[in-house]
Amino acid sequence: MSSFRSPTRVACVRYRDFCKALDEIFIQLDTSMGDQVVTAVPLIHLPNLDCVDCFLSFEERTICSQALMKLARKPDEISNLSQVFKDFDREQCGSITQNQFLRGITVRDMHVMLSSREFQAICKCFGVKKGMCMEFNYREFLKILDVLFTTGQMKRNY
Repeated sequence: MSSFRSPTRVACVRYRDFCKALDEIFIQLDTSMGDQVVTAVPLIHLPNLDCVDCFLSFEERTICSQALMKLARKPDEISNLSQVFKDFDREQCGSITQNQFLRGITVRDMHVMLSSREFQAICKCFGVKKGMCMEFNYREFLKILDVLFTTGQMKRNY
């Protein structure tokens, strides 16, 4: 309470400063363009406990979240990406190879939205260890894109 106490009113709290400090736990606020433009970049990443190789560093989480916001501009209702991934997933297990993921987003012309670094971060984030190789969990990927589109957290210009 003493950290956020109002200097003019002792019994009151500066709630905007408190909310901003609370938000900084979960997002990185980018105010490089001044105080008028604020870009929220999600920082929470729950690592895949089954796969140690899928843990993302802070920089990789930031790259991945920005790339996901770009891809969320074309949700599954528009791109029908889930159908392409289902065609690749013959065992219906919810995962495909990284090459098939690249081919799927290329078919829907979404590959131009990503750099190679962003592509690698997304593959690492949604990676699943299948035997001796890494695969891509497309079901979770599509769920995240849907959430980002529904909540309006998509990057309009890139």
